Amino acid sequence: MTPLQIEMNKLTDMDWGWWPFLGLRPKKEAVMNTRLLLKMTALFGSLSGALGLFIIHLRNDDVSLIGAGLAVVSVYLGFFFGYRFTFARAWNARAAELNRQPNIDIC
Repeated sequence: MTPLQIEMNKLTDMDWGWWPFLGLRPKKEAVMNTRLLLKMTALFGSLSGALGLFIIHLRNDDVSLIGAGLAVVSVYLGFFFGYRFTFARAWNARAAELNRQPNIDIC
């Protein structure tokens, strides 16, 4: 694993980064697959999209329904592909490394 992947995994190991969906976080040796990423996108993307629309509303910007829909879809796509090629890749590199090492019981 690269030093950047190690740092990224330190971030994904922190509970606050998964709030309020801590139950979605897989075990460290489990692969973060597309199915999990789609669940994460639905939940975190919805939360981010709602926050973005709220900020637009606070700024009193006029946004059409189509514009709001495009903004939310953009957040979903941005989250999915952004996470897929960064944090999920680092997570999966660690999972592969953990699964390669034999379990040694030191007792």
